[in-house]
Amino acid sequence: MSGTTVKNGNLAPTSTKYTAGKRSPSAGRSSKQPEPKKSKQTATNDSKHTLRAPVHATTFGIEFEFTVAFKQDLLESTLARHNLNADIIKHFTDNEHRNLLGEFAQHYEGNPSHNCRFRYPSWALHVPQEDIVSMNGLHHGNFITKMTQEKQWMRRYVMEPLLMVKENLQQKKLPCNVVGWVEPDPANPSDPKLAEIPFPGEDEAIMIRKSIVDYTDWTLTNDHTLVGPLRSQLREHLEKEGVSKKEVDSWDSSGVELVSPVFELEKKTEAFESVGKYLDSLSGKDTSIMESVWASTHVHIGLVFENPEDMPMLLLQHLAYILVLHEDLLTKCHPRSRSGVELQTSSPSEAPLKDYDDAEDEDEDEEFDPDAPVEPPPSPSEQEKEQENEAKVLAFEAEYTGVGNVDSNARYLRQHLTRQNPRHQLREIRDQIFQEQGTIFDLVELLQRPTDASDRHGNRHRGYMYNFANLWALAKGETPWKPIKPTIEFRQHACTLDSEVVRHWVPLLEAIVNTAERKAAQTTQFNNSTPLDATRTFAEREASKYPTASGTWPYETMQSFCVRFLGLDDEEGDYWQGRFETYKDDRPVKA
Repeated sequence: MSGTTVKNGNLAPTSTKYTAGKRSPSAGRSSKQPEPKKSKQTATNDSKHTLRAPVHATTFGIEFEFTVAFKQDLLESTLARHNLNADIIKHFTDNEHRNLLGEFAQHYEGNPSHNCRFRYPSWALHVPQEDIVSMNGLHHGNFITKMTQEKQWMRRYVMEPLLMVKENLQQKKLPCNVVGWVEPDPANPSDPKLAEIPFPGEDEAIMIRKSIVDYTDWTLTNDHTLVGPLRSQLREHLEKEGVSKKEVDSWDSSGVELVSPVFELEKKTEAFESVGKYLDSLSGKDTSIMESVWASTHVHIGLVFENPEDMPMLLLQHLAYILVLHEDLLTKCHPRSRSGVELQTSSPSEAPLKDYDDAEDEDEDEEFDPDAPVEPPPSPSEQEKEQENEAKVLAFEAEYTGVGNVDSNARYLRQHLTRQNPRHQLREIRDQIFQEQGTIFDLVELLQRPTDASDRHGNRHRGYMYNFANLWALAKGETPWKPIKPTIEFRQHACTLDSEVVRHWVPLLEAIVNTAERKAAQTTQFNNSTPLDATRTFAEREASKYPTASGTWPYETMQSFCVRFLGLDDEEGDYWQGRFETYKDDRPVKA
């Protein structure tokens, strides 16, 4: 697609409008919390000769993934209140465990959170054949048949944890929608009848399935990659929360996702106040929230432009350039579960033959009787199976790097480079990203692999640290099912339930996007008033806006990256340098 422009792409009009800045009424409350301060030397030497362009990054939204623990009494009352005829099942056969983990699902999509275990960690529900959730397509086909006269299906939780959390928020006067699955039925993606499925007896605030969410209010939903904690992890958490050892067995857990409304970047104070209220209200006397290695926190930064042909390509090229060159620096501000490192795999070596000596072979001359009965080895007990499963999962979680969920854009780009020398690679990355007639398709093809390996120019895999796929869909004027929206998704951050952590992460991302915008508008070379050299290539001109001395670019510390380059204040620089020092060595030993 090199050499073409989006403007000449014969684009279809977007089918779903994205309203920048449309927010929940609850997001506009005042707060005493100050905004993160800007440095007095804002964008210091790096941008004092910049011609400011109109601001393009205007909005943000956050997706919080986590696990929620809840008491059996609350689950039972929720089932009764919503007329869900179900029995709680706590113990499963080996075959039922495998089914609940999705091994036999018709539309099975493997993911590490389930593949690394052979025991399903949560309880399940035994429901009748007319169960409203089962009848409308279980998420990714995960259910098993239970042959009884009245109740015929065993399934995972779907709506139940979401309804419990919603009730908790409602008691604190915090409105929230519930959508069991924000996607069409995977078995019938084009069937309009399955696009929206209301929950019986409820208004549109509670839906079983909905393909399009307008992001004007908080929304609770599921993510099939999330899974409840091990029983030992749940017990440890609850005991720290003050739950007695006798009561722990009456608690269960499930993965949940909470999606914020669209917030305005200019009103971050009010936005963070709303975030804090919702996160602080998720726990109650019958519920408790937990961070998880399988969960993460995604932030969408929204750009504002009217038409696909108005997409600020130069801004996006500078953004990609900054992010790719500093991906490792930024990733080392997060635990290994967000590193995206592919572990080296090796086939297990053959078990060595046992070395016997004469003293051990006392029975070697004993005659072998082929007709003698052979005693089968004793079957492991349920407790032994649980212990084996827990050991396996804990070992996997200790080395988990998030591959498949938080893949590396920089590694994907570098594997296609022809040069090995780091300085030569830097120039090649520059030339690949800064294409004078480059389109969003050219840029995203560099950074994200196709979902279908046989279609090199097809839709891109979204599970990257920096996900530009929404802009790809917008440029094409189509999307499989998600709303078309001009956002860049940042998936690098680990699971957090602390609003103060988010209060640092969002301004950092905003500063990176704004710096890319300044670079796109800049008409002079780095740190002087010399105009860009028109005799040089487009890529050379754009790269001349950055430091050129070896060891200076890219930046090697978060303090210098945040303060000298992004123009954030010293406190923010100290915060991110501290995060870097905390996590820089938290990397898998097998990498």
